[in-house]
Amino acid sequence: MWNFIKGIFGRDRYIIRKSDNGEWGFILKAANGETIGVSEAYERKAGAENGVAAVRTYAPDYTAFELRRSTDERHYFVLKADNGEIILVSETYETKDGARKGIDAVMRASQTERVDYKN
Repeated sequence: MWNFIKGIFGRDRYIIRKSDNGEWGFILKAANGETIGVSEAYERKAGAENGVAAVRTYAPDYTAFELRRSTDERHYFVLKADNGEIILVSETYETKDGARKGIDAVMRASQTERVDYKN
């Protein structure tokens, strides 16, 4: 029974959603339910779907990630496409090591085929 429940809920996934202002975006969630990356806003659902495809393309390459510091000195990372466009932004972390572990999580989770839609 546990394997059945884990198979339904305990998987990495993308969630594509439409915001209250009509813009589309996606989040990448790890199997434990934590959000590990958020996209920019897109005008159309197809833009968000293309963003998911871009994450799948670039996330396996560690050099596509850039570590940064927020104004409050917390660490976070962005995932960039070859053209320099940011396609995914992380949450913030207390330490640089925490952000690096977040990158590892995105690299693992990014290849999931599961995409859920929420409107």
